[in-house]
Amino acid sequence: GAGGRLLDAMLRAIGLDRNGIYVASLMPGQLAMPRDDGPDSEIARIARHHIGLIRPEAVLLMGDATVRALGGTGFARARGGKLDLNHIGGTSPAIVTFHPRFLLGHPAMKADAWADLRRFSEYVNQ
Repeated sequence: GAGGRLLDAMLRAIGLDRNGIYVASLMPGQLAMPRDDGPDSEIARIARHHIGLIRPEAVLLMGDATVRALGGTGFARARGGKLDLNHIGGTSPAIVTFHPRFLLGHPAMKADAWADLRRFSEYVNQ
């Protein structure tokens, strides 16, 4: 949909595409467990395990729920810097930005997202 097209455009802007990265959702489907996306939740544990299997050079955390679950902090506090994302394989640098769905409803925030993407590209285009 529109969010996916925007994500593709965001990636192209920093010289990436979906063929060269791994995209995963924090909540890929309906789970038979209570909705808890905190850092100690089962979904966060599963996501950290999944990230550890991939062992990425860097991680782009998109949206508040993802940041709370994997970054252990709020979106506003995490955005603008680098987090060290702990996972089963060690740590990966993580940059926080807005979810594409949010940007579709708040286009004025795209300039801020662009700054986040440039910061992220420093880790993946080395």
